[in-house]
Amino acid sequence: MTAAGNGWMRDAPCFGDLRFAPAEGPDSSRFVLLARAHELLRLCQGCPFRVDCVVRVKPSRSGLDGVCGGHLWIDGVPVASAYGIGPDSDEPPLRASCGTPAGARAHSRHGDGRACDACREAQRVYQRERRRRLALEAAEKESREMQGNR
Repeated sequence: MTAAGNGWMRDAPCFGDLRFAPAEGPDSSRFVLLARAHELLRLCQGCPFRVDCVVRVKPSRSGLDGVCGGHLWIDGVPVASAYGIGPDSDEPPLRASCGTPAGARAHSRHGDGRACDACREAQRVYQRERRRRLALEAAEKESREMQGNR
């Protein structure tokens, strides 16, 4: 379940910490990111906002060099994970399409056993919208048929 709105960001352990996504300056090097990855990923381990983080940042689409949702991303590709560090080590691997319905299908296609939190949430939202759209289409069709029978 994701937090409503963006107010959750202030409660995230990484809030205001520029080491997580250094855009420029001495800490922007990928080598610095890789060197700090273990320390930064430890902060992500217990974070309840990992799904929200991936959904908001869309690291694969944005080509992120930084830490997001418990993973270290280089050019939008996950290269390290907080899940191998601690108690979440049974977490499925993160794929470039994570946080989307396609990501959920990729987990299934690769035999991951289950999708990551971001993909499960994206799939849940997609299914809810699909059911809503299909119900609306069925109601419109029924309405047209009723008007045609008059």
